[in-house]
Amino acid sequence: MSNGAILLVDDDREMVDSISNWFRRVGYETTPTYHAFHCLMAAAENQYDVAIVDVGMPDMNGFEVLRELVALQLFPVIVLSGHNGSEFKSRAFQLGALEYLVKPVSLPEVEAVVRKAIQGDRFGISKSQSSYTESSQPGRVTSGW
Repeated sequence: MSNGAILLVDDDREMVDSISNWFRRVGYETTPTYHAFHCLMAAAENQYDVAIVDVGMPDMNGFEVLRELVALQLFPVIVLSGHNGSEFKSRAFQLGALEYLVKPVSLPEVEAVVRKAIQGDRFGISKSQSSYTESSQPGRVTSGW
């Protein structure tokens, strides 16, 4: 039995493949995508428990992808970005992101946030709730990204 289904989108193939492989090894189903369009198509055609979205993509602004996914109201969305500025974080939360993780971040940390998102969704916790505070720090242990 799967721990959950994760939709991933980032134009960095190495990043997506690393995250996807990690989650598959620990019992999740993953759909890796490398373009915003493919991510949105997968979201419309399949069922997921959570999505992990990069902000900086060449084919569509990651905030637009976030807005589209949140509008579907099907699953929580976690933003994974190289941008640590408060304006990026604030915008992501205003658009409905559940969490905002700053690269580099450890895969166990991403897994903990995904697990929390899936459990919260299953228990009916609002998808707009977040544990983010302005004092949040980026991941402490890096995985080489």
